[in-house]
Amino acid sequence: MDNQETLKKKVAEVIENFFTEYMSLKPKSISLVIQSDFILAILHDALCMADKVYAEGKNSGNLLNIYYKSIFSASKHLLGEAINQVYPQRVSRLFFSFDPESGKYIVGISLNNNSS
Repeated sequence: MDNQETLKKKVAEVIENFFTEYMSLKPKSISLVIQSDFILAILHDALCMADKVYAEGKNSGNLLNIYYKSIFSASKHLLGEAINQVYPQRVSRLFFSFDPESGKYIVGISLNNNSS
């Protein structure tokens, strides 16, 4: 396994642990795209059955998005600190969104260009 794949695996594990521990979400898989100054993570099939049913209601998906964004906002510094432990570039900002139609959670991670 090359260095980039090892880093991807470590970052995916950190993200999965964060979402499991702090947001009570267990994604079936995580897709990562790593660029020079940004990481995009897509969490697949992380919704519990109750949230899936709830998200089908009119405007309910938006309410779930607000709910999960609030939880993420309150604890995202912990995710940033955990990523900084395994990734050479420092996290500068974290973004989060939930797409109720697909049931996917999207995490954007902005990175500093220098590793200090």
